[in-house]
Amino acid sequence: MQLLSQARHVEESHGYPVSDSERGKRLCYNGIYQLANNKTEEGVQCLEDAVSLMNSSPQQRILKLVAFQILAIYHRFKKNSSGMSLFYSKALQECNALGDTQLLVIPEGTGKELPEIAKEDLNQRYPDASNNQP
Repeated sequence: MQLLSQARHVEESHGYPVSDSERGKRLCYNGIYQLANNKTEEGVQCLEDAVSLMNSSPQQRILKLVAFQILAIYHRFKKNSSGMSLFYSKALQECNALGDTQLLVIPEGTGKELPEIAKEDLNQRYPDASNNQP
C-alpha cells in the first residue's frame, strides 16, 4: 500500500494522466489489501470497481482473474448464488482467454460448503496433500 500511495502521489504531483486501466489495477491491489485487513465490504467494492476498469493486457487479465475468484468466493459465503455464478463464469472466461484453465483455483459451485469442496479438490490435485504444510 505504501508503494501504491507513493506512485499515486508522484503521478498527481507531476500531473501525469492516469488511465482507467491503471486506476483499475490500483483498485484491485487496494481491494485485496482491504480484504486482508478485515475490511470486507470496502475490499469487495474496490474489486468490483476494479474489474470494470482494467484492460486485456496479460498482467491485468491475471489481476482480473484473481479478483473474479475472490468475488466468487465472497458471494458463495454470502449465499448469493447468482453473484457467485456470475463471477465464477467471468473467472472461467479469463482463464479461457489466457489459454490456461489451471489458473482457475476455485471449484465450481455445487451446493456443497466451500471447505468441503476445497478439501476434495486438494485431494484430487495432490493425492498426498496430508503431508503438505499450509
